[in-house]
Amino acid sequence: MQRGPRYLRSAFTLIELLVSITIATILIAMALPLVKFSIEEGRTREASRQFNAFLARAKAQAAYEQRPIGVMIMRDATNTSTLCYLAEVPPPFGGAVLDAKVSLNGNTLTFDGSSQAMIVAQIGSAGSRFEIRFDYKGPLYPGVYNGSTFTLNQTPSNLNTMGGSYSYQFYRPLQKISNVSLELPKGTFISLNESGIGTWRASPLITDPEKSDFSYFIPPTAPNPPNPIAVLFSPSGAVHKVHFDYLDPNTGPGVYDNVPNGTIHFLIARLRTETVAPPILNDSNNYWISIGHLTGTIATSETGFDSADPDTTVSVAESRYYAIRYDQSGGR
Repeated sequence: MQRGPRYLRSAFTLIELLVSITIATILIAMALPLVKFSIEEGRTREASRQFNAFLARAKAQAAYEQRPIGVMIMRDATNTSTLCYLAEVPPPFGGAVLDAKVSLNGNTLTFDGSSQAMIVAQIGSAGSRFEIRFDYKGPLYPGVYNGSTFTLNQTPSNLNTMGGSYSYQFYRPLQKISNVSLELPKGTFISLNESGIGTWRASPLITDPEKSDFSYFIPPTAPNPPNPIAVLFSPSGAVHKVHFDYLDPNTGPGVYDNVPNGTIHFLIARLRTETVAPPILNDSNNYWISIGHLTGTIATSETGFDSADPDTTVSVAESRYYAIRYDQSGGR
């Protein structure tokens, strides 16, 4: 028996195409949040890697140059930062003439005329800070130029402070190296409201960094934007000092310019675009960069908290503490 011709279908029907497109759309919609999460996590991870490497570069250069070199973190009006510069203490100045001397009268310094004129021209405006070493040995003594006189913060106990004269090394204020900078990847920033010195604190909180081993980089209301934060490394690798303006609700504004008494923490965060975003310290996309004040060790760790703690509201102290524990247990 002869059969009729067979027709082979060479395409999808309209219904099959619509079903396929619908399924593909649903799958893409489900995958987009995961892709977005991965991209944002990659950005903050890359930002933390770059900032860690920039700090390490400053630390290595301080050892090579054998003088304090560090990083200057520029602050904007919201107390965040996306831009950093390499910063240095310029080479010490020993006077404008051969065998130049400085005289001590209590804690007030007097240089010879030509040397003082050069120092004033280089140091800048009133309120500028400096350090000085006498006879090329011993400790560095910090001081402040008030516009007319140079005054040490403390009177040297081992020197003749009633008219004694000494050779000296005068260290000018920190300066940024404008051609060496780091701009964090788009969508990331350093959140300085959570950043600061110290890992754990006692209660009640004392926010004055001169009186506490736990503090924040909270700036005063003026100037706006605030002055930069600077972290300097010594040639030995330890943190030489940290410099920043701060605001204490009890004592008012102040300037911290000291060797820190605890680990320094910087929070690398992402710009959050979700309608309901997790708190910044609960966001697993964010990272802590922690700098050991005694050794200068630079470590990167995830933000987080103790999962066994029923209180899921993470404080800054808890998060900084978690960062230290994470690093000691073999974290990034």
